[in-house]
Amino acid sequence: MDLSKSPLMLRMTHALVLLAAFGLASCGGGAVPRDNYYRLVSPTEVATRTGGPLSGAAEVQPLRADGLLNDRAILFREGPSSIQGYSYHFWWQAPGSMLQQSLIDDLRRAFAFDMVAGPEMKLDRAYDVIGRIRRLEQGPASVVVELELSLRSARGGAPLLLKTYTEEVPTADGTVPTAVSAFSTALDRIWADFVTDLGTISPPQPAK
Repeated sequence: MDLSKSPLMLRMTHALVLLAAFGLASCGGGAVPRDNYYRLVSPTEVATRTGGPLSGAAEVQPLRADGLLNDRAILFREGPSSIQGYSYHFWWQAPGSMLQQSLIDDLRRAFAFDMVAGPEMKLDRAYDVIGRIRRLEQGPASVVVELELSLRSARGGAPLLLKTYTEEVPTADGTVPTAVSAFSTALDRIWADFVTDLGTISPPQPAK
């Protein structure tokens, strides 16, 4: 007797085929989203510092960022007081380090100082550039960036410059790539304003 043709075996085979087809359909329709990583877009043109570079080297510290601002997940605002982080959209570096490098690059292009680098380069520096991220978030129709930036003499004393910079840039849609482009624009404007303010700074006088 050929058992492969028995009603029981045929029903079992049919059931296994249906289960396999159902499993394949479920796998195809429930793919897990992949992680996406973003970096800032560098500006094509940067205005140079009025009066030429400040004499001496400047050391730019990683910008301080607390709480969610210290995470790589890109933040979005759901309401006046509700901030969330995307599950699959991340900055390629921690924001404090990412903005530090962006600022270093911009200050170099602007010829703001004789030399600009991070602490790891161990420059014989004349200035410290210190910053804090206060806001870096996507809203329903815009992004907002708010930074506190300070310029100090490496010898100590009161800040030569201390100011909070805020930029809000409208977005054409709610997608993350559009928001990242707007974040880049906002930071370009803040760096430009910072360089403009550096143009009003007189070098500290040597101690007598």
